[in-house]
Formats: sequence, C-alpha cells, structure tokens
Amino acid sequence: MKFGVREICNVAFKCKADNTKIGDRTFMKDELVIYFDTCKTSSLEGSATDVYAQGGRGNPKLVTWSGEKEMKFTFEDALISPLGLSILVGANLTTSEDYYHHVLLKGRASGESGSATIDISDEITDLAGADAKLCDGKTGSDKAAAPKVYQTDEAGSEIGTAVTSVTVAENVLSCSTFANGKYYYIDGYVKVSGSSLQITADKFSDYFYIEAETLFRRESDGVDRPAQFVIPKGKVSSNFNIAMANSGDPSTFSFEVTAMPDYIKFDRTEKVLCAINILD
Repeated sequence: MKFGVREICNVAFKCKADNTKIGDRTFMKDELVIYFDTCKTSSLEGSATDVYAQGGRGNPKLVTWSGEKEMKFTFEDALISPLGLSILVGANLTTSEDYYHHVLLKGRASGESGSATIDISDEITDLAGADAKLCDGKTGSDKAAAPKVYQTDEAGSEIGTAVTSVTVAENVLSCSTFANGKYYYIDGYVKVSGSSLQITADKFSDYFYIEAETLFRRESDGVDRPAQFVIPKGKVSSNFNIAMANSGDPSTFSFEVTAMPDYIKFDRTEKVLCAINILD
C-alpha cells in the first residue's frame, strides 16, 4: 500500500515529568502543555554519519560503519501564544495586572498661560484601553515610571528641550510653563495587565513528549488516513528569529525539535527516536 503526503501537522506538546513549571503554571506528567493547530509547514528529517575502511588499488570503500543517527522535527507556526513563544525562546513567562507599558505620545497644550494642560486621555485609551492611566511617578515603583516631557513642533520632527515640574492627574498633564497651542512629546508608562517573557542566560526549553498528527492519502482509493509522528523525548532549540516588516508576508515562528531516545508511552520494549503510525 502506497501513500502520498501533502498535509500539515497539528502538534501536541505533553509534559515529561511531574511538577514541571512552565511559566507561572505547573504541569504533571503526560499533561497537555500546548497544541499547535495553525502550522504552515512541518518536516521530519533524519541523518546519520557513515565512516569507511578504505584500501587497496584505487582505495575503494571496503567496510562501512554507520552511527550518530539524528532526527529533527521542524515546524513553522503562523500564529503564536505567549506560552508558545516562551517555549520557543526559552524564557520565563509570567502574567500580571501591573506591567509597565511604554508610550510615546504627542500632545498639544491648551489653556491660559501659566495654567495650560495637555489631555492625552483619548490617546491612552486607543493604546491601552479605557481604564489605562499614565503613571504619575509619585510613589513606590511608579517613581521610575514618571513621565518625561519634551518640546516639539506640530510635525513632531524632533525632540526638543525637556520640560520640568510636570504633574499628572487622570491622563491630564499640567505645568506652569506649558504654552497654549504648543506641541509636546510625552514619554511615559501605563500600567496594564498582560504577559511578560523574561529571557535569561540560564533558562532553556524543557523536554516534551510530542505527537504530531497529519494525513497520508492512500494511492489505491484516494482516501486520507490519519498518521502520527511520535517523538517520546523532544528538545526545542532555543535559537530563534522573529522577523518584523511593514510589507510582505507576516512573520512566522519556526520550531526545531531534536529527537532523543526514550520509550513510547504504549511500548516500553525499546527506546526510539521517533515512531510513525499510519492507520489502515
């Protein structure tokens, strides 16, 4: 029976050990960690090293030794989640209600000399939501988030002289030196909820039990039959490249998994790099 292959894989990562901490969650053995169902490409590649004893006239190859067999499973995802990105880059993932998100806004002062203000409520709402507030820098960790204000022109072509003694209240900035109708840059932070990836020198991706499902089309009747690649111990490479551009195709996220010998969950007779299962 022969098959043709022209379909993408859906890929499941499962935990290899109890009490494995990934980001701010703890997983137990065999628990599903993440499921990739928006892949664009996937491939399974094997390689081995051959060395030879050679001799005699013409130095022909006489005996072959094969070894160092390797298998790599590579897939490219069109979309990514914070958890998927943390696995890809080998980073600590945390979630919080109080992340500091940088904003750089241009505002126009209005009001009488000595009491002019800059209202950036609409700009903050557009960037970070209706409840977001520009940090005033008065207390605690907010001190490092105090806004910096600079003079500029209507076009915002350059960052000019810094303005001091600026106060913030409900996304409205006040300063006695603001001039009515003049433009200013506001360099500040808003507190928002979200996820954060902390990339450190000593954090790498974990091992995963990987099941990749695809379809093989049967030659005899043209029927697609489920097929599955099982990698009992896969290590995601922490090499990554996230390309960003304002034209062309959107960025994709490439995962390279090195297969290592281990037991399949349902067959502990022999350690394997990978098993390929095809349904009749």
